[in-house]
Order: sequence, then C-alpha cells, then structure tokens
Amino acid sequence: MYLSVFVLSLCLKLSSSYPSGAPPTVCGTMMPGHNVAPQGLPQIINIFELSSQTYSPNSPITVKVKGTMAGLLLQARKNSDMLQVGSFSSLPKGTKVLTCQGTPNSVTHSNKTPNTDPTFTWNPPASDVGDVTFYLTMVKDYSTFWVKIPSPILTYSGELNHVGSRRWGLRGGGGSISIRKLTVHKL
Repeated sequence: MYLSVFVLSLCLKLSSSYPSGAPPTVCGTMMPGHNVAPQGLPQIINIFELSSQTYSPNSPITVKVKGTMAGLLLQARKNSDMLQVGSFSSLPKGTKVLTCQGTPNSVTHSNKTPNTDPTFTWNPPASDVGDVTFYLTMVKDYSTFWVKIPSPILTYSGELNHVGSRRWGLRGGGGSISIRKLTVHKL
C-alpha cells in the first residue's frame, strides 16, 4: 500500500505541469515537464512579428508572438553559443520574467489564463554579441506543445541610437579626404 502511494506520487512529480510558469531548471532545454513528446516544428513557421531585423544598444525590439497559448517560454539566444542575451520589459498580463543562469533574461506564463498574440519588449545587450534568434516554447494544452520555435535571425546593426554612430564617416576639406571613426564613451 505505502509502496503504491510512493510510486503514484513519484509519477505525478515526474509529469507535473507548471501553471505558474516554467521553472529555471528548463532554461536550457526549454522542454515542459509534461512527460509527453513535443510536436514537430510546423512546416511554415510564421508566428513571430519583430519590429526590426537588426538590433543595437538602446533600441528595444518589439516581439509579437501570434497565436493563443496556455503556456510559453520565450528567450533571445546568441547563435554562436545558444546562451540567453538581453532582457525583456513591458510584459503582457499573464506573463513574468524568468531568471536563467542568474540573469532575468527569459519570459514565461504566470497563470493558467491563455495568452493571445502576446507582445513583449526585448532590450538588446550593450554590445555586439553576433546574430541573435528568439526561441519560443508554446503550449496549447498539456499534450500539445512545440519546443524552441525559432524566429528570423537578428543581426547587429552597428549603430548606437541616440548616442552616436559606429559607422565609418568621410570628412573632406581642401581637396583631401580623411577617414575617421567616431568613438562613444560611456559616462
């Protein structure tokens, strides 16, 4: 009898869902603890609407995820090593920030209420980290979910908006041309 209760409670723990959001233990895999296999990625993945295809410091990106989902986990990752980068703000109702690897850099659901077309603000890192892709784990219901749906790739634009420019500039005078690079220092 006690053994049966123990085995049953162990099974429930292994297949538990997280109605209040994904735990930090799934930050790397982005895999829900539903004890069932995920769906394959759709043939046509067109669920992300991004305000820009490039990123730069001080220029937040609006990320809209099209669809209705009972649960979600959203991250921006460097393509080079798949580590999470940047941070999220302006979260829609029913979502919260999740801390992964000691940094608040991911978003998950915060309750059981489904989210429809949630829109987030992503704040890029302060420097060029190479190409970045958003990844989404989207849960429709307990046994129907997709893991690590990728967005289009964002590239670094090389511009520091509202601060200065990192593009090479030309300055002419008296028939000669000199090339200079603007340098911006943090205050």
